[in-house]
Amino acid sequence: YTTDRVPRVDMRVDLRAANLETASKEALLRAEGIVLRRATAEDLPATLALVDACFSPGWHVEVADSGLFVPRPLFIAAQGQRVVAFAAYDVSGPRRFGPTGTDPDLRRKGIGGALLKMCLRDMRERGDRECEIGWVGPIGFYARAVGAEIHRAYWSFRKGTPAPQA
Repeated sequence: YTTDRVPRVDMRVDLRAANLETASKEALLRAEGIVLRRATAEDLPATLALVDACFSPGWHVEVADSGLFVPRPLFIAAQGQRVVAFAAYDVSGPRRFGPTGTDPDLRRKGIGGALLKMCLRDMRERGDRECEIGWVGPIGFYARAVGAEIHRAYWSFRKGTPAPQA
């Protein structure tokens, strides 16, 4: 086995206690021409274009998989016809949030936080009590935004496969 010795962190959110209000942020963003909503099938190509342009290739598969669910576990921020942010849940396992991302030019407006809360509210409304956020990057962001707490820390290991024999 090999490891890069980079610690990975998962966080847990108590959905019953988290403040998931988004109405005021949605109104502010709407005034700037940015609308937050659940993604439709028609939004998927534009969302995948954002993922491909700015994020991990692995996220393409997860976001594309959101199309297999009803209702679709994907929320977006749209500026006109352009998708500028997305947040998904359940695509990497039940009660798991992510992936999520915002166009780098539009960060620091609260778009990602609002989409996070919309996803978690959806989970709470269907009866989930908690959510796990996997492979967290910005620990402080999730702690402040929804009261997430570190749940697990670990290293990722890979096992080489033997060369095929002739």
